Amino acid sequence: MVLANGDRHFVPPESSLKFGADCAAVMSILYPDACEDGVYVWGWDINVRQKALRCGAHADVLPSLEYIESVRNFSNRKYSVLAYTYILERIEREFLPCIVTELPALLYSQNQIQDYCSAYEHCVLKAPWSGSGKGLRWISNSHFSQSDIGWCRNTLGRQGCVVGQKREKVVQDFAMLFSMKGGKTKFEGYSLFDCSNGVYKSNLLASNDFIENNICLYIPRRLIESLRGHLICFFDETFGSNYEGTLGVDMLVALSENGAKGGWRLMPCVEINVRNTMGLVARRYFDSHEGAINDGELRLEMIYSHDNAGLREKIKGAQTLLTPLNDETLYAICCTY
Repeated sequence: MVLANGDRHFVPPESSLKFGADCAAVMSILYPDACEDGVYVWGWDINVRQKALRCGAHADVLPSLEYIESVRNFSNRKYSVLAYTYILERIEREFLPCIVTELPALLYSQNQIQDYCSAYEHCVLKAPWSGSGKGLRWISNSHFSQSDIGWCRNTLGRQGCVVGQKREKVVQDFAMLFSMKGGKTKFEGYSLFDCSNGVYKSNLLASNDFIENNICLYIPRRLIESLRGHLICFFDETFGSNYEGTLGVDMLVALSENGAKGGWRLMPCVEINVRNTMGLVARRYFDSHEGAINDGELRLEMIYSHDNAGLREKIKGAQTLLTPLNDETLYAICCTY
């Protein structure tokens, strides 16, 4: 939301601040060896940098304003479209029947948006910058409500364009996790997750091999390996030394009558998250408990209730609570069966 707003004085909604306060303990899973003189964040933006300065951090240990702007730039959904295009131009021809080849579109006017939506029975419109589940509009049969029209007009005015994408019948959401340092990209593992209309729900706690085998029930393993290599090259060439940190590339397996191998196709780049993700929390948590958790037995779940009593009821059956619980807590992250 801060990236979308772009104003260093922007104050996120109380619900976002509350979520951050209640669930901040997951940072210790991501950075178990954090040192006292470092600044460790979920993701960089101008608001976080300003907060670090107010809390006494020295400017010379913080990212520069130029770096913050590059993070914001790379977080624009246009880079998801660029990565998608990069992949389609380089992937082996034998794999094309296994891939959703309809590229997302960058739309710069209301007429372009309506023309794009008329080509599909169901599609989704996305703001170039937005948070989990935010900034999305689901359009069916080219029907635009007054609210949809107003959203498009406002998004075009504030962010310059809208990203259009055909809506697929999702079989499985997953992600590839990467990190960058010194201009080089490293593969960190997989994330297998559930979401509803773009809102994150939970992650399966499982080994990389288990998740890859699950994905390969639908998609050829050689395609997954090739995709991983192309994404590493894309980040090396496009982000290079202008970004250092973690990356999550959301993907999905879609049901398609025309797809290969039983009617399934891969959408290789739904989103690029230029920050930490809950998928990485799940990856690090499982890996740090190797041997103590059986593949696929538990889920890492984010749970919310509008009141504390309701939250306590919802998490009553949780196997492990990963964030502290007090009388004011409304959000929790826990392991559930």
